[in-house]
Amino acid sequence: MVQKTWLSSSVAILLTCGVVSLWGTSWVFHHEAMLAAIEPASGAAKEAPAEGGNEPKKSHTGKVLTADPTLPTVTIGGRTVLTAEELKAKEQAEDLGKAANNNPLKFKLQQQWQVKAYAHNPTRGKPDALVKVYEFSDLSCIQCMKYLTQADAAMKEGKSIYQTQIHAPVSQYQDTNLAAFYGKVAQRSGKFWEYREALQTLEAPKPEDYFDILLKIGSNRAEVRKILNTESRRLYRELDADADLAMRVRVGEPPAFIINGSKVGDGGIPREEFEVVLAYQEKQAIRREELARLNRPEEMKRP
Repeated sequence: MVQKTWLSSSVAILLTCGVVSLWGTSWVFHHEAMLAAIEPASGAAKEAPAEGGNEPKKSHTGKVLTADPTLPTVTIGGRTVLTAEELKAKEQAEDLGKAANNNPLKFKLQQQWQVKAYAHNPTRGKPDALVKVYEFSDLSCIQCMKYLTQADAAMKEGKSIYQTQIHAPVSQYQDTNLAAFYGKVAQRSGKFWEYREALQTLEAPKPEDYFDILLKIGSNRAEVRKILNTESRRLYRELDADADLAMRVRVGEPPAFIINGSKVGDGGIPREEFEVVLAYQEKQAIRREELARLNRPEEMKRP
């Protein structure tokens, strides 16, 4: 009786495990219920995807939402209202004109450079002008003069420009730079821009030519001698400070220009596009000024 009970218990245990040992042979039984749970029959309902899977997103009303929903078109007074991005793109295309399809130029325009010039840097124009141009140039660079001539011609057409010249040496290892040094002397006598313009006409200036240019543009001989005797060390310190500033804005191959934050030349926008960038920045500045005027309280109160 005890042996029969033990045999029944053993068979029950083996059946529960899915294995029956009979006459030394093992048989494995895979129950239909187990198969159905793992691999549903053809046509059976599939398990719903987990949250965050391929199930499309729906609104609270049950409408399927697209991945990139389009904004509705809003019309006021017969005019279509643009988004901020659409308006910016439209204004940029209008202000760039033919250069609107120049994608590298548009990309460079997005890069902004901040320049804080020194009080000793020569300037011309009104400080509150719409367009501020920082010119990084080396007056001893004869090859650079053609770019300065072209830039001057373009800026004469501008309506509101404030220009600042900053010395950027072609070589950081140049011991003396007589052209730049006498430019500081010309600035002290109030003749810097005349001196700079006169240099643009020289093909191969000699050291003594710079002093002669000062006299030709109207500088007083005695005053020039006094500046040379009393302020030479200070003038060279000013040139050194300018060279450090040029390095901070990564100008190593002058001339380069920063026009309302946009860099032209030396890794920036090509110098040939100077006139395009100047006109563009002037138009953008006029837009900003007009928008600021309309947002003034006194303007908003007008009917």
